[in-house]
Amino acid sequence: MTLCRAASYCLACCLAVAGCRPSGEQLAPVKGKVLYRGRPLQGGTIVFIPDASRGTHGNLAVGDIQPDGTFLLKTNDVLGAVPGHHKVTISWLQPQTSGIVPQSQLPVKYRDPQQSGVACEVLANKTNTIDLDLQ
Repeated sequence: MTLCRAASYCLACCLAVAGCRPSGEQLAPVKGKVLYRGRPLQGGTIVFIPDASRGTHGNLAVGDIQPDGTFLLKTNDVLGAVPGHHKVTISWLQPQTSGIVPQSQLPVKYRDPQQSGVACEVLANKTNTIDLDLQ
């Protein structure tokens, strides 16, 4: 095998592996809005963690919360989340300014999937709109 042919073969194998996702990980689009005490959360991160205790397996999905409270979830940089039941965490830290440690703008419980009390179901083969109003 020539050097050029061997390099082409290696490149093709790498691209094939990089394009593969674990079997069964079909993603469903998820968008929504996060409110805190009735007002849009103006920043932060939302994470959907598949709930294995309810039969959902796969990678977690993450979204940046926009200034109007809206978000789109991505799993490994691909839009969507695995269908099924998820525990949800939300965090929003005050931007760091001149040596001050960032402060959470939400109760700490929302950063812990065991304590947040927030859970959602993502349905397959449809666009899911999930709005949350935290208290």
